Amino acid sequence: MIETVINLQRKKQLEKLIQSVDIEFSDFELLDEAFTHKSYSNESKGKKDNERLEYLGDSILGLITSEYLFKRFLDYDEGKLSKIKAKVISESALFQIAYTLGLGSYLLLGKGERDTGGAERKSNLANLLEAFIAAIYLDQGIESARNFIICYIKDIIDDLDKNILIKDYKTILQEFCQKKFKVLPEYRLTSENGPDHNKQFKVTIFINGKEYYSGMGKSKSKAEQSAARDTLCKLNVVKL
Repeated sequence: MIETVINLQRKKQLEKLIQSVDIEFSDFELLDEAFTHKSYSNESKGKKDNERLEYLGDSILGLITSEYLFKRFLDYDEGKLSKIKAKVISESALFQIAYTLGLGSYLLLGKGERDTGGAERKSNLANLLEAFIAAIYLDQGIESARNFIICYIKDIIDDLDKNILIKDYKTILQEFCQKKFKVLPEYRLTSENGPDHNKQFKVTIFINGKEYYSGMGKSKSKAEQSAARDTLCKLNVVKL
């Protein structure tokens, strides 16, 4: 028989949780289920674990993240949007959100799982966050789930967007040159200094034979990215 009632102490714990994340919640049995690991369910006959909620939460997280990226980055193609999304919904990113919120301290675990650090295990916390998202959705609706998700993924997306842009400077410059000048940029290695373990490379960009900017780096690739970035700035393609 499935347990349908949680005790007063547990309810007070969960009330503290929802206050800490500033959301409303009505069905505390559902919330308790979201915070019940399979190991605890196995030791407590009839108690539901959070795996079904995790399944639902994964889909909700994917949908809302996709929608947010689609509306925010109007000029990004499918490849770049997918690249950001994959990072945002990765186990590492979800773990970091759950850990920051302290969700692990509310997770019900079996003795063995608890004694081996299950409350801080990356996979447990990532799965827990997805189950929590599903519970918010079922109890409060899609708008509450959306607000909760965006609140915690926005900063991650901001950082990822900057990093992905940095990685794509060469691609951006290539596409710009093909469209504007009908040629590809040329990267020339103009100097190489330092010992083998600490080389410094200097790469200079030429477009249609005209010299633009040079970039320095500990590898040719990093020097090329640096040169591409500065050239894009000179051409007013990007602003830093």
